[in-house]
Amino acid sequence: MGERGYAPIHVYETGSGRPVAFILRPARTPSGREIRGHVRRLIQRIRSHWSQTRITLRGDGHYARPEVMAWCEAQGIDYIFGLPGNSVLRKDPVIAATADACAVFRAKRGLIAHREHCETRYAAKSWKVARRVVARIEASAQGMDIRTIVTSIQGSTPERLYELDYCDRGHPRRDDGVESNEEPPRRPQAVGHERQGQVSPGRPALRDRSRLPWFGRCRRLAKDWEASIASADAWVLVAAIRRSARFIARKVTREF
Repeated sequence: MGERGYAPIHVYETGSGRPVAFILRPARTPSGREIRGHVRRLIQRIRSHWSQTRITLRGDGHYARPEVMAWCEAQGIDYIFGLPGNSVLRKDPVIAATADACAVFRAKRGLIAHREHCETRYAAKSWKVARRVVARIEASAQGMDIRTIVTSIQGSTPERLYELDYCDRGHPRRDDGVESNEEPPRRPQAVGHERQGQVSPGRPALRDRSRLPWFGRCRRLAKDWEASIASADAWVLVAAIRRSARFIARKVTREF
């Protein structure tokens, strides 16, 4: 196809985690027109089988394009997309006031980190209308971290929209409200703890040359937030077991 790299689009059904579609495309940032075309064809295919199903699209900042959001709104489809931050959002009165209150609360209580959520109305220059934007604000010793999403969903709290409806992407969703915000979520830092492989007779020591592909397969370890350190550690253990099982399976296959 004349391309040096590819950045495929993966689509999964949230309830079961089963794959819906895979789209092979060049490794460049997709335009709003391209994404709208993929979404339109996907929705048409789903509607041909389940015409009355309520559909909500969830994705990262690449999908928060005005063409996509306008099309979804016209078709009655909800969406929740990551929204890249900018100086205008950071200076928004609601977000700025919540960030100040979050930092003050953390300082007074002597906490390692403290998290707050808020919402506002925002319209980028390329948008024709203002849309609901939810901000997740976290104050810690490293400074202030602000993440934002844009959504058409109404009637849900900012905290639920961000922590459960958005951050829960990439793996089957749990609708029982298990996700908690009692402790500030942290990204697992497990890369440095992986051990080198064992020495097998007649073969050199197996060095760990697959850390990046391993974390690529277990994408949630690098991209998603966990509700607690214990939860993060548990998923690191699950991924490590999976990697070990794959290695053992290959070794047994070679021996027999």
